[in-house]
Amino acid sequence: MEVKYTDRGKKGKTCAGCKHFQDEGDGLGKCFGHEVLAKGGCYMFEPK
Repeated sequence: MEVKYTDRGKKGKTCAGCKHFQDEGDGLGKCFGHEVLAKGGCYMFEPK
């Protein structure tokens, strides 16, 4: 599966608020095996 990430998520739909995001601190985390920014976003967003 290819997930297209953006550096800025839409308001209320950032990676940090998504159930797939695993916070690693310092504004970074893992999602579907990719290192992403907590403030980023993608089309796979699902609220926690």
